[in-house]
Amino acid sequence: MRLDATIVFEPTQPMIENACRQLTSLGEFRVVLDNSTTAAAQERVDRTCAAFAVDVVRPQLNVGTGRGLNLLLREAWSRDLGWLHYLDQDSVLTGDYLTQVAELPPNAEDHALIGAVHRDPTLAAPIELSGLVSARFVISSGTLFNVSQVIRADGADERLFLDLVDHELCLRVRSMGMRVAVDTRRVLSHPIGEGAVEVGSRLTLWRHPAWRRELMWKNSWLLVREYATRKPIDCLRHLIMRFVETFASALVFRDGGYLLSAARGTRSAMTNRRRRTGYGEQDKSPQWLT
Repeated sequence: MRLDATIVFEPTQPMIENACRQLTSLGEFRVVLDNSTTAAAQERVDRTCAAFAVDVVRPQLNVGTGRGLNLLLREAWSRDLGWLHYLDQDSVLTGDYLTQVAELPPNAEDHALIGAVHRDPTLAAPIELSGLVSARFVISSGTLFNVSQVIRADGADERLFLDLVDHELCLRVRSMGMRVAVDTRRVLSHPIGEGAVEVGSRLTLWRHPAWRRELMWKNSWLLVREYATRKPIDCLRHLIMRFVETFASALVFRDGGYLLSAARGTRSAMTNRRRRTGYGEQDKSPQWLT
């Protein structure tokens, strides 16, 4: 049994309708966690979710993806559900996704995280469908979280708020000997950033606003500081790719703002001394609506 859930923030009407429609088609237990802060967006979410019989949880403020996932893990645990299936608000299920997510692949219970294949609609990359494949990292949208194992790993790092929440969780569960995989039978359409450009055959650059690029750099340094001794190769690879994509984006998009965002994000990380805040951190209970 699983909880199907989506985290939304100021969604448009078509976006929240698509999210509710997908959740309704997936299973019996479904939740939208609403991070919206405007009255108009909250009313839109409440009205649409009520029409689709989807529960809404609304924290007192925008808690981002990190704490949002931890709240959803708590809810799945309280309902005695073994899996949390999470989707971003802009993800679109394709093919036989609904059938495949209902039929867990063999030895699924041995894994902490089972991701899906992400197809950026702006790119045309071929996908081989071969079942469950061991992976180092998965993207949170489309991932099945083994609730008991992920809680044992202390859930997501709430400091990260948005970017690299999934990356950090993969590092954490793997450092504890747990397994991560991708179920290549499940494919979803998931736009990344504000458009993509392929540079050669091995590098794809995505456009992001300045605030997002700054957050990416901040979280990259927090990630490295946390796992440099436990996962040094993964941390080195991550930093190399972050530097490569930043400098390449500055050149390809002719935008020096990429370098400025990197500097600001680095400075923010160097002054941030908060320790990892995970699932075990106590916080106020969210308000449940119907």
